[in-house]
Amino acid sequence: MAVLGVAVMVVSLGVAAAASGGPPAPVEEWAPHELLVEYRAASSARDVRDGVGAAGARIERTLGTPWAPGRRLVLVESTEHSVSELMAIFADDPLVLRVSPNYRDRVCDTTPNDTSYGSQWGLPKIAAPAAWDTTTGSSDVVIADIDTGVDYNHPDLAANMWHNPNEIAANGVDDDGNGYVDDVYGIDSNAMNGDPFPKHSFADVGHGTHVAGICAAVGNNGSGIAGTMWTGRIMAIQTFSSDGAAYHDDEIAAIDYVIHEKTHDGVNVVAINASWGSYGSADPSVRAAIQAAGNAGIVFCAAAGNETKNNDSIPHYPSSYPLPCIIAVAASDASDALASFSCYGATSVDLAAPGTGILSTWPSDSYASWDGTSVATPFVTGSVGLCAAQHPAETANQRVARIVDNVDAVPALSGKCVSGGRLNLNKALGAVAPPADDEIPGVAIPASPVTDTVDSASDSDDVYSIDLNGGDLLEASIDGAAGSDFDLYLFPPDAASVAFPGSAVARARGTSYPDSFAYAARTTGIHYLDVYAGSGGGAYTLTYAVTPDTSRPTTKAWAPRTGVPRYGPATIRYRLIDTPGVGRVYAQLLVKKASTGRTVKKVEIGWKSVNVTLRQRLKCSMAKGRYHVYIAGTTRDLADNPWQIATAYGILVVK
Repeated sequence: MAVLGVAVMVVSLGVAAAASGGPPAPVEEWAPHELLVEYRAASSARDVRDGVGAAGARIERTLGTPWAPGRRLVLVESTEHSVSELMAIFADDPLVLRVSPNYRDRVCDTTPNDTSYGSQWGLPKIAAPAAWDTTTGSSDVVIADIDTGVDYNHPDLAANMWHNPNEIAANGVDDDGNGYVDDVYGIDSNAMNGDPFPKHSFADVGHGTHVAGICAAVGNNGSGIAGTMWTGRIMAIQTFSSDGAAYHDDEIAAIDYVIHEKTHDGVNVVAINASWGSYGSADPSVRAAIQAAGNAGIVFCAAAGNETKNNDSIPHYPSSYPLPCIIAVAASDASDALASFSCYGATSVDLAAPGTGILSTWPSDSYASWDGTSVATPFVTGSVGLCAAQHPAETANQRVARIVDNVDAVPALSGKCVSGGRLNLNKALGAVAPPADDEIPGVAIPASPVTDTVDSASDSDDVYSIDLNGGDLLEASIDGAAGSDFDLYLFPPDAASVAFPGSAVARARGTSYPDSFAYAARTTGIHYLDVYAGSGGGAYTLTYAVTPDTSRPTTKAWAPRTGVPRYGPATIRYRLIDTPGVGRVYAQLLVKKASTGRTVKKVEIGWKSVNVTLRQRLKCSMAKGRYHVYIAGTTRDLADNPWQIATAYGILVVK
């Protein structure tokens, strides 16, 4: 698994070519003239509005950023510029953290079979009947079905639909204040309203209803089919456009809604079903949203794709994001072979589940049989729900481990997926609980000192979450059993896994005890402290202390005063002020063409002392016209921690 590193701005739309002799790289798809732009936390609403306007674009939609509260994510649109031109323009804005095309994803299934097919062979194959002897589910467990919507009136689904407890149906009021009116069963994130009923006319419009039935159709009711969970709740989210594709802005809005309902309103959402995806559509904002869901305790079950490709070589997203909360699902047939259409990957796909000739619910009180990793995935999602009903206190990581570590080993799947096997629900349900602290997000750190055990052979990591403000000083020390070699690693808030210690921001890797480090936090948020057994095993004692930083500088910028003849020379005056004596300011000046947003001059002014008025002399060799002159200052404290970004701009007229 990879780790989210320092966020960088993506300015290339290309995809690396496939290795010689391998399959060709799939073509990327995105919405023309649209871009997802994520602004840094220090940006104001006016900064965003001015920056988008200067780029010759308009804000089409503002999205939440549950992975980093305070940041601003906007969908922008411009009829003047192509996607690549827009990316180049926004790449020059110092307030922009990252940009991405608004990719579109497709449902992961094939042509439906005859609708009279009535055998649910997949449920006995995954040992569901034996699992049902233990539990058939719980009405307290919620599965979020992000798809083409759900027919919530279907007789085999209606009793298992989630009902928003804080919303009054059909009163035309947003009773719970979550931004959606009458979101009783869920939302339509594409239309931005509270009705997730399937409403488009494309052939796959019943896809979400079909997925919902596999997850949790009402069981033992004398008609229709049984879901993997007989009892559960389906939160319906319609996220597809009328062209049959799901765009990343709609997917982010859907995931944000699910996280909000869990963290703000206490809805027990345990898993998201994502039976869709595409190639070449890696997007850091989508990845961050999925990671935020995992940190909220939600497992993300994703279809591996139907293109018969090795996802290790050509990643399929979102299933290929290397996040511990994701279960990537291939499709198997009735003889336990990999389905002929299914994608696979020894390191990128976790397991297989039944995915051929799967009968399930369809809109308008009907049923249909389908093939695809789309229909394999909800068997896994429903299994996560059943495990959550039986083991309600477990974390998302523990539920992932239950599913992936307790498959039926199948020779035909060896080397095709991480587990080398096919889902076995009964094994997963009855297995011994996996450790809760082996991986991010870990467990909340107890008061110091912390004592526990690790072992390099069987339980090598204990991961603790610790909340730090930027500038806080964390001092940590480890003492271990004789003959052991235990290390400490501190991972930043955007880390996805402790499997790659190179992404740690601080570490203690000495050869004797006690071993310690001191770290001044560069960002605010939940950090992850990993006690790692490099060799040996036994007890350890972790001591730590957090000293808050009280010297937090602020920055203010005044609009530059300009007005020069062509070819200058001109002096552009501006001022950056900081709390005196606390830190320093890094200044940057940009000159952009007002009509296009294109940068025509960029000056790195560099580090300056605080509380000073600065002047920059420019030779203006631009063509006649109107320009925007931006000044941006980034404050750092004495520990070199970034604190605040301030911007201002003025008008430059070349005559």
